[in-house]
Amino acid sequence: MTTLSLFSLLEEQVAPEASGLTNEQRKAVERRDGPLFVHAGAGTGKTRVLVERFVRAVLEDEVGVERMLAITFTEKAAAELRTRIRARFVDAGERDHARAVDSAWISTIHGFCSRLLRANALSAGLDPEYRVLAEHEAERIAAHAFDSALEDFLGPPEDARRVELVAAHGPDRPGGPQKVPPRDPRAHRADPRCPRPPNRANGRGNFRQPRPPTQRPQRDDERHLKDCGDRVR
Repeated sequence: MTTLSLFSLLEEQVAPEASGLTNEQRKAVERRDGPLFVHAGAGTGKTRVLVERFVRAVLEDEVGVERMLAITFTEKAAAELRTRIRARFVDAGERDHARAVDSAWISTIHGFCSRLLRANALSAGLDPEYRVLAEHEAERIAAHAFDSALEDFLGPPEDARRVELVAAHGPDRPGGPQKVPPRDPRAHRADPRCPRPPNRANGRGNFRQPRPPTQRPQRDDERHLKDCGDRVR
């Protein structure tokens, strides 16, 4: 694998070509005969290099647009890359290739895998109508799985050691503090080393003893009526 850098060395500073590529960018674009790793920072022209490599592979190497694969980290970056590739084909007078970009394999890794599985759902044993979970849906399922695993780990009420372990390390799961399922209070009396079960009202997993019920203090007028009633009887 060849490694290139888009950072211009001081002793190799050159003016950009007429195509708008620097010397380092031109090397990255023209090197298409094997694996290539491009080392670059922000604002050094990575997207420009990707666009030019894609277009030249189609026009010069006669690779079909449908056979090209471009993966980005975000959907926004994938949309920008698709737009710029389409515009580059239009500038080159290749309108057929520009229209083919709409169905090109330019997406995130999740989008690529979803498209691949959807096209071969039956072979993969999947429902063709499946969909990718939204982020909040995936978080809710992960939280439910965590709660179920925690309940299974705590085991029966007499297993005080596991409750003690959860109390020592905290029951919080990714995404915020959560509640531990209440345990049988007899487990604490059976083993003094075992902390009391958590109070469900306490979402931070702190183990505390519930407060004893308190009697509402009587007002002065209530005490006066009570005294009067005592005298009448």
